[in-house]
Amino acid sequence: MSAALALLAALGAATPAGDAPAVVLLPVQPEGTTSVKQARGVSAQLRGALEAGPAQEALCTLLSASKDDDKQADRCRRDATCLGELAALRGADVLVAGVLAPGADGLLVSLVVVGPAGKEALRRVEATLRGDAGDERRIDRLVRTAVGPHALRGTLALTGDDGASVTLDGAARGTLPLPGPLEHLVEGEHDLLVEKPGFEPYRRPVSIAHREILAVKATLLPLTSGDRARVPSAAGAQSAGPPTDVLIVGGVGVGLVALGLVAGTWSLLDALALEARAKEQQLMFPRDTGLLVRGQALAWTADGLYVVGLGAVAVAGAMLLLAPDDEVGP
Repeated sequence: MSAALALLAALGAATPAGDAPAVVLLPVQPEGTTSVKQARGVSAQLRGALEAGPAQEALCTLLSASKDDDKQADRCRRDATCLGELAALRGADVLVAGVLAPGADGLLVSLVVVGPAGKEALRRVEATLRGDAGDERRIDRLVRTAVGPHALRGTLALTGDDGASVTLDGAARGTLPLPGPLEHLVEGEHDLLVEKPGFEPYRRPVSIAHREILAVKATLLPLTSGDRARVPSAAGAQSAGPPTDVLIVGGVGVGLVALGLVAGTWSLLDALALEARAKEQQLMFPRDTGLLVRGQALAWTADGLYVVGLGAVAVAGAMLLLAPDDEVGP
């Protein structure tokens, strides 16, 4: 056994450079009423799909088969610990093994995926082969899912207004019209953004499916005058500032406070003048009554202006704090 393991270690290639995982595919083993011939046929289909798909697209590196693969596959079957030890000996990042068994409406292929010296399976995937034209797609999806979700790829065909810039998942992809569809996108949700000056941004999630083409037409709507005021310029200019209603209320409040200061100052001057006359005359003459009344009225007016003006300033501050983010400059 030690000699066999040493031979496997010698035959196993080292993990290649780069991010593409090195994959070992063991022959599937027959179970139940399935035959060895059927199992070998499915194994050949799986290897062919890997070579024509993820390996051809540089999404993985398929390591060469060993003459002891059948023996090791039969020994380990779907035991994760046994397969993990074998993956480590073969220098593989991913080892795929499985069985072929009768299913309700075809042949059921069950695969287990492990990493080097793994104690548990990374993934368990299966597919039913029905002997029809759809088997090629089922096997392709099966081996890609086994290698990893990154191997499931689809296409986005995008059209829209000429000159609009295209961003997908935060990465710039050019301007419309694109030279061709965006291919080899990982299956799943992606964030699409199409922008053009003078138009509302077109943003939506797009769902990419393996081996399918998603056609999307980005319809851009012209910005209204109000929208234009809130859209930053291409040079990254800042927003003009607080909304107009905040400026008006705040300006009125500041003006009222200023008038209050004027009235208060005038009232103080009248009071000082009245005090000076009282010191000189030691009594209050009728002609000083108007001065006293005016000073008192000015004092009341100043107090009222202070209250109203400060209240208006407070309201403007509250309006500024509660204004939506797109209406307030940074």
